[in-house]
Amino acid sequence: MKPVTSEAIRAIGYDPASKTARIEFSNGRIHDYPGTEPGDHDALVAADSIGRHFNAHIRGRNHVRVA
Repeated sequence: MKPVTSEAIRAIGYDPASKTARIEFSNGRIHDYPGTEPGDHDALVAADSIGRHFNAHIRGRNHVRVA
């Protein structure tokens, strides 16, 4: 997991083998988002506003709460 600068998201990780993004939110919760394509992960990390990009493109997808 790599720390990011965002009010909503603390860190982002990615496993290319399983195409799973792992997102740690500022409240400490961690969720996995399976089926995340590499380009989607790259766009999220590079976004001017990571929280806004997450809400527009990833939020609402099937996910699994890890912690």
